[in-house]
Amino acid sequence: MHAKPAAPVFRRWAASGRRLADGWAGSPRALDVLTALACLALTALDLPGLAAADNSLNGPAAVVVLALGCATLLVRRRMPWVSYLAALLFIGWLHELTLIQFALYSVGRFRGRRAGILATVGYVAFALAMFCVPDWPAPRGETLSGFLGVVVPIGVLASAVGIAACRHDLVRELTARRAESAVLQAVQQERTSVARDVHDFVGRAS
Repeated sequence: MHAKPAAPVFRRWAASGRRLADGWAGSPRALDVLTALACLALTALDLPGLAAADNSLNGPAAVVVLALGCATLLVRRRMPWVSYLAALLFIGWLHELTLIQFALYSVGRFRGRRAGILATVGYVAFALAMFCVPDWPAPRGETLSGFLGVVVPIGVLASAVGIAACRHDLVRELTARRAESAVLQAVQQERTSVARDVHDFVGRAS
């Protein structure tokens, strides 16, 4: 009994791995995972600032909290408000504005214009309320106009991009439906024409 050569087995494994990778790369789930990882990487840059703003979080605890918040982006297609609420928690507790950008984009992207505008207004109002809290850290010493000059563009830009992507998807879906309707109409017209010709032929033959 001879053992199978290792090279063909490895080639089959590699081919299977490439097929799985290609399928995974084109799936929405892969994009959600990459989005969550990107958000986590950006929030990790603020770890020194978080330690200064909230002494109850040490290094490992901060990483866990940030990871849990960013993990909410994995359900952003079905429940984008979960990421939004987690982002507001981050603003009020950790004074962290990174997650809100991804959350506002997701709300606008998967729930449309009305939800995106509502989420942006709520975010700006919440951030303004936090600004007025006496114990708010560094931004408390800035002017209100300077603070809103940072907060408002973040929300408006993130929501606007999400709403634009949502609109693009709606237009593409409408175009596809129109094309499908045009094909069905052409088929129906062809059937009507054939039926008319058959009817005329039978009428002449009789």
